[in-house]
Amino acid sequence: MGEFEFLLKEFKKLWPWKNDLNLFSLGHGFYGIHCSSKEEQQSLTSCEPITIQSYHLWIQPWKAGFKPSQTSIEEGAIWLTIIELPLELYDTQILFLMGNYFGKTIRIDANSIEGLK
Repeated sequence: MGEFEFLLKEFKKLWPWKNDLNLFSLGHGFYGIHCSSKEEQQSLTSCEPITIQSYHLWIQPWKAGFKPSQTSIEEGAIWLTIIELPLELYDTQILFLMGNYFGKTIRIDANSIEGLK
């Protein structure tokens, strides 16, 4: 299964719409999704950035004149691992504060919240 087919399958799980999900490649790692209704468009553009396996996805409304070959990505998601973090710092609020030092914390994995390694 190629990248396109994989993303299409995962998107259909996330957004089980009545109509078929119309996903198309724009090239250079960008994809377009045609929405059949305003409700579909709103459900897509109101979501937080999502991660599907190793793909970090930001869903944005279409911008006139968008050219994938001339677009630069100025921000992205990172996975932050802090080696030998003392157990007493495995607290949700502390972990969010530490993550927000580098940017907006998207989520903290369940193992970190439980203080497991």
